[in-house]
Amino acid sequence: MNEAQRTKQNLEYLESLGVSLDTPVAEEMVESAARRTTSFESLEASPDDTLETFHGVQETISRGDSLSLSQNDFLEAIIFPTKRPVAYVTETGYNDFDQPDWLFLNGSGPKEILGAAFPSIGRIECADKSSKYCGTGFFVGEDILLTNRHVAQMFVSGVGKRLRFMDFRGPFIDTEKYVYPTPGKILKIEEALMIHPYWDAAFLRVSGDLELFTPLTMLAEQPEGLIGKSVATVGYPAKDTRNDSAAQSLVFEGVYDRKRLQPGKVSHEKLSINSFQKTVDAMGHDCSTLGGNSGSCVLDIESGNVLGLHFAGIYKKHNFAVPAWELLSDKQVRDLGVKYTGSPAQEREWVTIWDNPLYKARPVPAEETLVPTGSPTGIVSAMTWFETIDDSGIASGFERDRVQTEDALINALGPEEAYEYIQDLEAELGSGAGEEGLFTKPDPELPHIILLHGIMGAHLANFGVFKNRYWLDFAELLKGNLAERLSLSPDGLKDLVDGVTLFPDGHIKLSYHKAARRWRKKGFVVHEFSYDWRKSVSLAAEELNARIRQVKNGSGKKVCLVGNSMGGLVISTYGNKFDDWSDYVEKVVLVGSPLGGSYAVPMAVTGQNKTLAKLSRFSRSDTLDEFRQFAAGIPGLIEMLPHPDLFPDANAFYAEANWPDEIFPKQKWLDHSRSLKDPLRTSPILKGATSLFVSLHHPTADLWTAEGKPGGNPSLGDGTVPTRSSLIDGVPAFKVDRVHGDMLNDPLVISGVVDLIKTGNPNLAKVTDQDLKGRNPAPETVEEIPSETLEATAEKIELGEFDRVDWLDLMQP
Repeated sequence: MNEAQRTKQNLEYLESLGVSLDTPVAEEMVESAARRTTSFESLEASPDDTLETFHGVQETISRGDSLSLSQNDFLEAIIFPTKRPVAYVTETGYNDFDQPDWLFLNGSGPKEILGAAFPSIGRIECADKSSKYCGTGFFVGEDILLTNRHVAQMFVSGVGKRLRFMDFRGPFIDTEKYVYPTPGKILKIEEALMIHPYWDAAFLRVSGDLELFTPLTMLAEQPEGLIGKSVATVGYPAKDTRNDSAAQSLVFEGVYDRKRLQPGKVSHEKLSINSFQKTVDAMGHDCSTLGGNSGSCVLDIESGNVLGLHFAGIYKKHNFAVPAWELLSDKQVRDLGVKYTGSPAQEREWVTIWDNPLYKARPVPAEETLVPTGSPTGIVSAMTWFETIDDSGIASGFERDRVQTEDALINALGPEEAYEYIQDLEAELGSGAGEEGLFTKPDPELPHIILLHGIMGAHLANFGVFKNRYWLDFAELLKGNLAERLSLSPDGLKDLVDGVTLFPDGHIKLSYHKAARRWRKKGFVVHEFSYDWRKSVSLAAEELNARIRQVKNGSGKKVCLVGNSMGGLVISTYGNKFDDWSDYVEKVVLVGSPLGGSYAVPMAVTGQNKTLAKLSRFSRSDTLDEFRQFAAGIPGLIEMLPHPDLFPDANAFYAEANWPDEIFPKQKWLDHSRSLKDPLRTSPILKGATSLFVSLHHPTADLWTAEGKPGGNPSLGDGTVPTRSSLIDGVPAFKVDRVHGDMLNDPLVISGVVDLIKTGNPNLAKVTDQDLKGRNPAPETVEEIPSETLEATAEKIELGEFDRVDWLDLMQP
């Protein structure tokens, strides 16, 4: 982030706190901060010097200029510790505040109210050290804890009440963990009562000496005057490497993972955020929180009652909490026996999510396998089973053993999609009311669909005496040497390892099965075209040409091409290479295709891609540098480097000498990639038959710094591909909301493709010029907190428990 971007962020944050730099209040804030010398050790300034520096900041802002590095440092040293401070929680209460806004917390009233809550709030950990620290939790019933869903998922699988508790992880809560060492007050977490299917909330049962703990009272009714109400979170803030460490150190004094009181204000009654693939209306607050605050209560300072459950934050912008009254509007929550005051609201529309029977409780013995009879031998996850068996095989397993097949589908797909799939199975087998099963008879009037995956979206297998999938077999992630076994020789055509010849072996179903299945239910014949995503898109385009001709000759109809991500580049290249494309293709839909490239490519080569970093941690022998070398040597990836005409700083990528260290793409592949930039965006197939589905609402890198890192102020995009890379002048583009890797699981995208083919109108809003103005995504999203540490996820793979949540974590860029 450059200083202009940092200035803008700091001024916006000050505005959200109700502070203007040209008022006496701001000067009082500076004087107060200057008296607290600990906050200014690095500035080495007297109070008079501090005021002089502040006046310099005021002059710079009044001229409309950006602040310098030192001026931004100075401003942050004032804002954070003064407006939103934190205090140490101890056995006897908390230390006094000296900030003017918070002096009232030093009174006996607030100290008594807040102090009464502290013993009922604790730090959740796992005894097996699969995670050093899970999050925060607090008592809301005699033996009931409330925390976040993403915290509980470190030792619980499933959603709703159909749960599997991983007792072997040894989860517990310690209600002390003060800044100084104490023996701790530890209670064992015995059972998962509920993982809420809508909110990021989980209810757990604990055992031990419970007489020491009084449940906190949740508010069942939204209080009057909520906006601006003084609140406090209580939790265990952990150092957050995603955010500015200097500002964190000023607020938290370099001490993390210890019990803290963090006061602030309610900023929004309703603040939209993406949470577990749903947009929810959270309560906004501005307490100084960090990652370890997940599961913290948001307390009303006047009453000590729980206003909300903190679950996410966007640095220097907003924090998000589940409103207690919204959670309590759900009778399923109230029936657990939680403590609340007030009259609960009528159940909200979202409560119908409980209609899914797969959220209902069914005991699952700890020793029971989650893979149905007939699965491959040995320990294998439901995910691997799902990827290696087709719909006919799943239907057969469903007839033999419905319960275990349901459990496997839940773990592989999640309850929502599993429920839909099971309804299709019931319809197919004659036991359901639905008219459309898995094998709906094709409509002869409809064109065939050819579906193309994105990079890493197809399995790659070595066919010898036995078929051995190197990508993607979840057990192969742990074996080691994966980077080498996936690498290509310098010519970009052959596999690097002697005796290994990898071929595409079908789409990865977790990414594409849902769309293909739904289109088949609508009467389409869907051909899942797989290609070797490591190799040049030119080779894939030639193979696509052969498949298109085969399908058209067999059906007598033109085809519709649907390309996701890299698949769109294959289609564009096909249109450039084959002049008669219009004789064979009726429509083209490109979903999140980086026609102008993506900064995910240099991030992969320089080791800043999160997926490759996670793979290197899973593997027993691969290093991150080996995965970087793999990325630098596959033409299919290098061909997606950013287009310099769209991103001027991208010119530097096309010369070996400009890469930061000894791992870089060879010049011949850089030259080849540069030669494709214009043709990919001017292919005749784009103007003749194509519609674009693009996402705008997820922060996406579109700038490269001199230090060889992504720029700090992300643009509109899908999290991987900047929106402007996906757009072509004169080609209709429609808005969708999902992140890049999940776009073809979006029901609106799936139905939009059907409507576009049938009527020419996808019933989605078009991208407008107004949408493209500005850089700040909205509705805002946050980086999901991983459901496991990498070490624990590797253990889940070994135990056959790797599930869809882990997959989404792994593939999140």
